[in-house]
Amino acid sequence: MIDLHNSCILYREFGEPLDVLNIESKPITPLRSGEIRARMKLAPINPSDLIPIYGHYAHRIALPQIAGYEGVAEICEVGQGVNASLLGQRILPLRGEGTWQQLITLPAENTVLIPDEISDIAAAQLYINPLTAWLICHEAFQLKAGDILIVNAANSAIGKIFAQLSRQLGVKMIAVVRRPQPALLELGVWAVIDSSKEVVLEQVLKLSEGKGADYAIDLIGGPQGTELAMSVAEQGRFIVLGLFSGKPVDWLFTHTHLKIITGMFHLRMWNAKASKDQWHKVLNHVISMVKNKQLVLQEEGDIFAMNDLQLAIQVSQIKRGERKVFLSF
Repeated sequence: MIDLHNSCILYREFGEPLDVLNIESKPITPLRSGEIRARMKLAPINPSDLIPIYGHYAHRIALPQIAGYEGVAEICEVGQGVNASLLGQRILPLRGEGTWQQLITLPAENTVLIPDEISDIAAAQLYINPLTAWLICHEAFQLKAGDILIVNAANSAIGKIFAQLSRQLGVKMIAVVRRPQPALLELGVWAVIDSSKEVVLEQVLKLSEGKGADYAIDLIGGPQGTELAMSVAEQGRFIVLGLFSGKPVDWLFTHTHLKIITGMFHLRMWNAKASKDQWHKVLNHVISMVKNKQLVLQEEGDIFAMNDLQLAIQVSQIKRGERKVFLSF
């Protein structure tokens, strides 16, 4: 046994993260056969980490719950039947407990090793955004050269990943933002729409010669998400991926007035359907892209100690996905 207690960040009720998240200590139980224990190093604070805390997915979350979905950890203990050579290896701590804790336990068969070429900051964000973006581009949409894809909140970390994947596929990506950044064009975006000054639909019709976008990814929801759906061509595809606004799109309007194919993407649903081999194959492919610089993740961010949780959450909400915030354990 390496420690007697483990500090974790959990919530016992749904609500405002600043109000319901607490740091608690829980006893450590012995590892079972086939399990590993890893010490967390860094974990990002993503919008997808905070949304369930508000209670949006209350029907499938059993309380109390340890927060956090991804991060980077180092194996510090192995159970019976697990090769001791794994000790000291950096991993993605996935398909186990929440990642906002000092020590995390998971099945050894879920171990995803991180190459030395990838930094801790990049490794901590290797899972949710890169895997989600890759799956939408290659499986959900099956994008091909010449397609027009429009993404709102494109200054976000995942927006910049979509830009890179679009360039690789020859896709014409339109980035909708409120504060244009030169980095988007450098990453391969075809066009940028400043939604604080321009009407999205008008600009999309100009760019597409009246046709509209073939595919759209909504990260915001609410009126801005509904506006994005209106820019999609007839029989085009519209996927809701995020909820930065905290409000849903007007589904009644999109279903009644727009002749488009709508849906939502949840990484957990793909995880539930994917075989273990497929899960490892796709994830390791994405990791190899980051290792080989085919996909570049943000290498800078604001790092806060676990005890500075309140400040870390406040900063993450101010940044709104445009700059990564991490918890250090």
